[in-house]
Amino acid sequence: MDFIMKKLVKFIGCLVLAVAVFMSSSVAANAAGVKYAIYVNTALNCVTIMTVDANGVETPYKAMVCSAGRTGHLTPQGTFSTYGYYDWCYMVDGTYGRYSVRFNGGILFHSVPYLA
Repeated sequence: MDFIMKKLVKFIGCLVLAVAVFMSSSVAANAAGVKYAIYVNTALNCVTIMTVDANGVETPYKAMVCSAGRTGHLTPQGTFSTYGYYDWCYMVDGTYGRYSVRFNGGILFHSVPYLA
């Protein structure tokens, strides 16, 4: 079970990192008008979320561990638009990702995988 959990965490981390890398130079605002920028450090496997004030000054808000991909499925780098927002999304490996967001032709940025 420990091996499976490690694989799932690594897989989800890769997806999270991929999305964050794609969104690295983008700034988005939530419903309350707070702007955020998301950066992914693929060398350290870390996602950092920054708040952005009216002057464009970024302040660290949250950080989380992620994964940058696996052999043959490495995280693409660049800036990407997002689409397809899901509370739960069924993924190709038979798991589900919570709070999933699609980008770059179907890659998902999501929570750790869940089994049904």
